[in-house]
Order: sequence, then structure tokens, then C-alpha cells
Amino acid sequence: MDDGLRLRAPAREEAHAITDLVVACDVDEVGEPDFELDDLLVDWNRPGFRLEHDAVVVEDGGTIVAYAALVRRDHADVYVHPEHRGRGIGS
Repeated sequence: MDDGLRLRAPAREEAHAITDLVVACDVDEVGEPDFELDDLLVDWNRPGFRLEHDAVVVEDGGTIVAYAALVRRDHADVYVHPEHRGRGIGS
């Protein structure tokens, strides 16, 4: 991962910024959004999900540029903003 990037747990008050990131990925990949704030909150409020343990964000200069979460024991969702791909962030 590039220098200057910071990996940390997301905060609940960043839900809108994370939703915007996922929507940007959707638009880039399929041409339209397929995700909204309620989708994120459903994941975060799932029994057994601990935000500080089961999700991470990557910041670049204070801006969230990636988000990943274990949505099931055997599956993780990973999103890297299209403008920040190719930097090793998602790997």
C-alpha cells in the first residue's frame, strides 16, 4: 500500500462518506448506483457485527478512499474509489 495512506476502523458518523464511496464504485463498474445508506446500516447492525473489528477504511489525506467489511464469515466486501485504484489499496 502507498505511503501516506492510513488504515483504521470506520466510525459510525462516517456512514454517509462510506456510502458515497460505494456508490462511486457502483457507478464506475455498472453505470448506476446499487447501494444506499440503509444497505450499509443493515450490515453494521447485523447481530455479531462489530464495526471496530469487522470493517476498515483507508484514508488518503483525511479522505476515505477504500472500505472493506466482513459481511459474512466467508465473505468480505471491498471497495476502492475508482480514482485510487492501482495503488495496492484493495490487496
